[in-house]
Amino acid sequence: MLSGFLPLMASAADATTAADFRAEEDRRSFADALFSRGLHKQAAIEYQRLLRDFPSPKDIDVVQFRLGECLRLSGDRVNAILAYKPVTENLTSQWRDAAMFKRATLFLELNQPEAAEELLRILLEAKPKAEVREMALYYHSATLEAMGQNGPAITELEALLKEFPKGPMSDYARLALGRLYNLPGPSRNEARALELLQNIANHPTQPRLGAEAIFLLASHQYANQQYPAAADGFARLFREYPDDLRIAEARFPAAWSYCKGGRAQEAIALADTLLAAAPPPAPDVAVELRYVRAQSLFQLSRFEESARAFSEIAADPAAQANGFAPRAAYQAALCHFKRNAYAACQEAVRPVLENVDTRSEGLWLFAEAASLEGTNAWDNAIEGYSRLIAEYPDSGYIPDALFRLGSLHQKRGYWLDASVAYHTLAERFPRSELAPRALFASAASLAKAGQGAKALLDWMTFLRDYPDHEAVPEALFQQGTELIRENRYLEALNAFDRLLREHPENPRVAEAWYWRGALLRESNDLPASIDAFRKCLAANPSDAVRRDARFALALALQAHEQDAEAAAIFQELLNDPVRERFTSGQLRWLAEYQYRRGQFAEAAQTARHMVGQSDDDLARQIGWTLVGRAERAANHAAEAEAAFRAACDLPVTSTSAPEATIRLAQLLLDRGDNENAARYFTRAVTLCATPELQPFRIHAYVGLGRAALAQGQKELALRYWMTTAFMYHEPEVLPPIIRESIALAESLGKTEEAESLRKTLAEYN
Repeated sequence: MLSGFLPLMASAADATTAADFRAEEDRRSFADALFSRGLHKQAAIEYQRLLRDFPSPKDIDVVQFRLGECLRLSGDRVNAILAYKPVTENLTSQWRDAAMFKRATLFLELNQPEAAEELLRILLEAKPKAEVREMALYYHSATLEAMGQNGPAITELEALLKEFPKGPMSDYARLALGRLYNLPGPSRNEARALELLQNIANHPTQPRLGAEAIFLLASHQYANQQYPAAADGFARLFREYPDDLRIAEARFPAAWSYCKGGRAQEAIALADTLLAAAPPPAPDVAVELRYVRAQSLFQLSRFEESARAFSEIAADPAAQANGFAPRAAYQAALCHFKRNAYAACQEAVRPVLENVDTRSEGLWLFAEAASLEGTNAWDNAIEGYSRLIAEYPDSGYIPDALFRLGSLHQKRGYWLDASVAYHTLAERFPRSELAPRALFASAASLAKAGQGAKALLDWMTFLRDYPDHEAVPEALFQQGTELIRENRYLEALNAFDRLLREHPENPRVAEAWYWRGALLRESNDLPASIDAFRKCLAANPSDAVRRDARFALALALQAHEQDAEAAAIFQELLNDPVRERFTSGQLRWLAEYQYRRGQFAEAAQTARHMVGQSDDDLARQIGWTLVGRAERAANHAAEAEAAFRAACDLPVTSTSAPEATIRLAQLLLDRGDNENAARYFTRAVTLCATPELQPFRIHAYVGLGRAALAQGQKELALRYWMTTAFMYHEPEVLPPIIRESIALAESLGKTEEAESLRKTLAEYN
């Protein structure tokens, strides 16, 4: 039964002595004494001799078990396995369970988990004592794990905790479960794993277990990219268990965790410590630690130092070998970008473009830097974004690149190119947060390009696909204004009505009311139009919209024959820049209305605006005539004469020309310039040749008569007046002139003419 190792042990015994005449009891006692004193190699020799010389000693199972223990404790695991075997085969031995357990653990140590698992399974089926069962459950789970059977291993450990929640192996079981539950596979239970590990970490029964739990927790968080939590965990491990065997293994992931967890200064300090260690780290590890250090400098906004560090790493052969060089070169360029050195960034990033792994990021950074450098670098930006879009159509940068490209085209006024970029974004990435903004910008670009119909399609698509977007009110407004440009007034009115109905608090409400009023006025619904303009003014519009709305309100009021309010608004607007929008006809209406109301100063001011704003001589002649009329009514003779003269001097003949000529002649006559008065009255006669101007001709003849009379030419004066009396019938003007003509005729002794004039006068009675 011990043939595998007895010859070896026997030869060793023979070398010591040729014959041993000690009694069995003495030999047993001596071997036990060596065993109790920890002299396991010597004790193993004695136990072997005892079994050789006395094949069936008293309590042979004890001797065999202790021999196995001595060999195990001496490091001779193979012979220990053979020594325990007879005990495991002795069904009556009280040491059988212990021997089976010891033998199984040795098989596990020798990487023979199948043999270990068979022994432990048999042992557990035999229902050993509690202390052995607890150990057997734990090691059985270890053998199952070694065999790749994580699920059954977890089952055994959970059974251990259920039976022995406070047993000596319970925390070891919790540690093992924490590790197993974190492994990928159907048994993964991250919440349970963290619960178990946290429990041990916070309430360890011994330092080693606490340190191991913290290490496993931090490692789990590091593997799951939970860097702040991992950094906290590693820092706790260093603080609470500075001498634990896991410390050396934890430093490298801790440095990365500090860096990625926002603890840049601690990352730099730890990286410096590891780089200065003796012996120094391997070149590839050293490069990675330098990268951690440079990245941490970057986080502290120490961009110049960081740029130098990354540049040095990029040039290091070790970095080129382990793949850190392209990334470091990119980071160096990014440092230049962060310190607003955009030209330097573009130059530094060029080598990055040559590496397939970093080219897409490099193109993005190159384009971004160029877009910010200034207008002179926009060509570079457009090229960079375009190449990125063409070469990496599935890159995560594409939505932003398309949006930036569209924005650059907009800045240059390339509206159609901008629309193409924005449209591509919206169509390819409809779920991107940039998609609605892009579709909106496409519509605006098309509108700028004069592509109203296409712009409308984009507005309608935007409103259909993104009904809850914050820009919906603006889209409705833009849709409405574009529909107006397309002469689709009813649809435009519907768009503004929807804006007013669904978004009553939006800043565009005032403008929407304005356009609603304009559209209603266009359809001749004047009451509704006036109401809309009033609501626009009540909605606190901008100054520009307020001007437009008041002007439009005045026009609507005028058209609705609410002249007083219309005129009041027009008058106020004459002191506003919006007066440039007044037509000559509107200014004429206002001046004439003010004249009729006796507001002569206001009428003169309005008429002067009419003259000043118009390039048309006909309108200017009418305007000067209105100025003269108002000034004359205000008894400002000089101002009136100047105005009428200006009207008469224009090389045109409007409907106001006869009036201006006659009124100028009358003013000249009033101040005694009879000769010039007669000249202008004569001119007026010529101007009034058409039938519709005959009333003015009456005044011209009357004026000629008075001019002649003032010059002492009584017969000529009588001739003018008689011509007027006999040719025209004008009850408002002629009766006084006829009576004056009768008196003049009688004074000249022309009784026949006087009698004829009396008959004409009688016709008015």
